[in-house]
Amino acid sequence: MNDDDDENNDSDSFDHDYLPNNESLSLFAENVVVYVAGYVVRAVKSKLSCPICRRALTCNENLEDTYRSDFGLIHKKDRGGLVRPSDDVIAVCKSAERCMSMYTGTGQRPMYTWANVCLQICSKVLSNFIGTSVFVSLANHAVETEAVSNHQVQLIRHIAKCYVTLRLRHQCRSYTRFVQGENCRSVLGKTILFKGQ
Repeated sequence: MNDDDDENNDSDSFDHDYLPNNESLSLFAENVVVYVAGYVVRAVKSKLSCPICRRALTCNENLEDTYRSDFGLIHKKDRGGLVRPSDDVIAVCKSAERCMSMYTGTGQRPMYTWANVCLQICSKVLSNFIGTSVFVSLANHAVETEAVSNHQVQLIRHIAKCYVTLRLRHQCRSYTRFVQGENCRSVLGKTILFKGQ
């Protein structure tokens, strides 16, 4: 009898979890996050005036030197104009994506029951990186700046805010498209006008 009970317990421990795991991202999601991180770098770079912080946003290595599995979409889509984000930017964007899935869920409808969802997610991302080695290249530069305007913290905040804003806009746009249904006006413009729709 004990052997049968052990076998049942073993089968229970190997049972699959079919719910999405918020701690890890799929390879597809990682590729998309890295691709979007390139856009985030371009957007944040246009707002920064500090040359040291601007250099910390991009990767100095050549695209052909290393191949990582999460750079697959950038390798496929790049025709010479895409920005390759640094590992620190990618880490912040991946953390922001995980926080987004925790706060907003995976459904079609955006969950906007809280005030300042963007601010809450950015604060959570910032708290994840305080005291870590993200943007360690800016450690000496952060000492040179005032404590209130620490460039290391400000950079993480700018990246997280840009990424979260972009994702929330995309989620709202997708939900609006889902609610409105298929748009036939662009295809059947004259027919709709004559029918009075």
